[in-house]
Amino acid sequence: VVNDLNALEQAFQAQFNETMSGSGNRSYEKQKELKAQWTAKGKPEFAATPGTSNHGWAKAIDFAAITRIYFGATGAGKSDEEAKALAIASPQYKWLKANGSKYGFNQPMDYEPWHWEHKTRVIKNIKDSKK
Repeated sequence: VVNDLNALEQAFQAQFNETMSGSGNRSYEKQKELKAQWTAKGKPEFAATPGTSNHGWAKAIDFAAITRIYFGATGAGKSDEEAKALAIASPQYKWLKANGSKYGFNQPMDYEPWHWEHKTRVIKNIKDSKK
């Protein structure tokens, strides 16, 4: 995952001359803290139930390049829908959608354009595949 993320980051920086990375691995305590914060804001869907987040397994990342656009817009008074539309229309998001899968990343949740997950491969051993 780290090698894929580093390669994606380098390609993104070459394209946009800005950093892309953001919040990745999160401890269980951090997951609890974020869930409480988002629930208090009336948006509990913005944080997974602690212990179930792919951030806790180091398989997900919130890309700062997209969070800057989204949260910059909401901070400026835009609605969630307007901010999401701005994020999705951005050249950075379009580039990630076009190129993320080349590095093993996809964007699985429509309501969080900044949240991306790595498609880690699970390899079964021969013994297990014969069951």
